[in-house]
Amino acid sequence: MTGKYKIDYALREQVSDIQHGLNVNQCFQCNVCTSSCDVARFNEKFKPARIVKLAILGIRDVLEEEELWYCTTCFFCFDRCPQLADPTEIILTLRNISAREGNLPKSQRRIAKNILVTGHSVGIEKENVENRRNLELEDLPPTAAKYKDAIEDVQKILKKTGAHKIIRFNFDTMELED
Repeated sequence: MTGKYKIDYALREQVSDIQHGLNVNQCFQCNVCTSSCDVARFNEKFKPARIVKLAILGIRDVLEEEELWYCTTCFFCFDRCPQLADPTEIILTLRNISAREGNLPKSQRRIAKNILVTGHSVGIEKENVENRRNLELEDLPPTAAKYKDAIEDVQKILKKTGAHKIIRFNFDTMELED
């Protein structure tokens, strides 16, 4: 992030409203979240404390940052936060806002498509089906992938909530739109 930022002081209130009272201002930037984060340990670009700070300052540019999507939701930061600011929930809330504004990475859209089409975030590969057959198991495990009506229920839920619009999924072609 360089140059001028898009400042929106309502961003922190928007995060608090979505999280029903979660107050991002509880964070006093001790950086315990970043120092206890496994992702930050291996990726110097990802700093949960920085993301929370940008939300507190109302810098909307955070909604367009790739790093926003690096969090694995392990909740280590939550467990260690001395102020109970809940960095994980702040990041998830920022992701929700970002997605609604059209800033959903292609990788996240593909995962959502997989859930819509197969019932799994990661599809069951042909190799896995073959391995299951070799073990004398059914081709598909007893999950949504095996039951057409379960997948249809997932699709109905995503249609009703409008999630398919956020990921830009076309039910006629069963593909993502660009």
